[in-house]
Amino acid sequence: MFKNFKKIGIVCLVLVAMAAFSSCSKPEKQIIGKWKITEASLKHNGYEEEDEFDDKGEIWIFKENGSCVLHIFGQDFEGHYTVKDNTLAINVEHFFITYDEEACVTSSALDIDEINKKEMSISGTIYAHGSDFGNGKKFKLSFEFEKK
Repeated sequence: MFKNFKKIGIVCLVLVAMAAFSSCSKPEKQIIGKWKITEASLKHNGYEEEDEFDDKGEIWIFKENGSCVLHIFGQDFEGHYTVKDNTLAINVEHFFITYDEEACVTSSALDIDEINKKEMSISGTIYAHGSDFGNGKKFKLSFEFEKK
């Protein structure tokens, strides 16, 4: 009888360990925190936007409640995010001021190419809508981050 309890105990311990390790690897949990941009690339119509886009060192913050603060172009953008599978959806409403002081809305569904406790890389397309952008513009981007 003691052998049966021992076997059940070992099985329970293995199941608990598996559950603990599997929950740690979910992007939904790993993304929470502060991330510093180490590499950034932005393209519009196939051309690199290097002069206007150098966000190395900027910080993005993802909170547990689904809100986020993205520091881009020298400004803080507040918005909301969701993570499903390996897709990061970000919606930033207003707070983006262009050269003509026009507000816009950006949204995206970005691929999480890699994420772990220390690093993350994302890539995909963002859509910017506002008076400066007419019916909207698409930008291809990729970011690499390190966890702060």
